[in-house]
Amino acid sequence: MLLEDVFFSNSRVFKPGPIRGVYFITFAIFFILTEIGREVYRPYVYENGINDLGFADVIGNLLGTVAIIFFCLAFNHATRIQSIQLIIFVTIGVTIYELLQPVLPRGIMDWKDVISTPVSGLCSLVMVLGI
Repeated sequence: MLLEDVFFSNSRVFKPGPIRGVYFITFAIFFILTEIGREVYRPYVYENGINDLGFADVIGNLLGTVAIIFFCLAFNHATRIQSIQLIIFVTIGVTIYELLQPVLPRGIMDWKDVISTPVSGLCSLVMVLGI
């Protein structure tokens, strides 16, 4: 089996479809929510000393990972099996990226981000199975 068969099919990658539109809309919603969370919500919580149980700390990973996953799903127009494989791949990739933060320039590893990434992957999986 080729790598391309795991994540996308050449016959589907350029085909339009309603599920692809749903995935793009989901991506756009979560991308916008991520940016609002990072640029508006997080500074507001920090400036006002609000205890939101750490949600402001992980909002980028929590919502951003969902956005990345749905962008990949929409772009690849993946089948259900390919979608599950892609969700696992992206979730593991982002988790590894978070774990490598200490060796990256300006990187600071936060365990809350490491934990929130698989939570996002699981939420994405539930959404995909629901769609």
